[in-house]
Amino acid sequence: MWACAFCGFALDLWGGLWYNIYGEMHLVLHSCSLGLMILRIYLDNCCYNRPYDDQSQLRISLESQAKVYIQNMIRNDELELATSFVLTFENSKNRVEEKRNAIASFMEEYSSIYISGTCKDRADTIASEIMATGVKSADALHTACAIIARCDYMLTTDDRLLKYRSDKIRIVNPTEFIMIIGGIDNDR
Repeated sequence: MWACAFCGFALDLWGGLWYNIYGEMHLVLHSCSLGLMILRIYLDNCCYNRPYDDQSQLRISLESQAKVYIQNMIRNDELELATSFVLTFENSKNRVEEKRNAIASFMEEYSSIYISGTCKDRADTIASEIMATGVKSADALHTACAIIARCDYMLTTDDRLLKYRSDKIRIVNPTEFIMIIGGIDNDR
């Protein structure tokens, strides 16, 4: 584990390259004056809808603020967004047109990777393995799409899904993700 000499940002480095959880090399650039390290993330449908939930509960309010912060990071090209046919389908079932359109518009404008229905068989295979651990079908499909997209993180506010552990992807809630990228990772 290395740290940037300018800002202290922790990096897994070997010879100037960053290796993600798949062992793939990425050029190391990050958010200090030297450049920008881009993490690829996937937000499930409950994350997109979190800001529309009742904000009187502290947890919901904090997750909403974190989600909006993450959304701004995506807009500013500080994070790379992956989306999928599963998200598109679930969002299309949103009964509130304003929410449905806002979410669809954001995904369409800012998604740099889209896992289409042509990957459904592969997603179903991966999802079946995930469902064997007790994860619900839709959550397993989201997770499978995030894995296919080779995301570094999948974000969710679903407590049951947050309990799922895999060496293929790290699943966290938006608040925890903000703490991780800010250098406060209590799990490691």
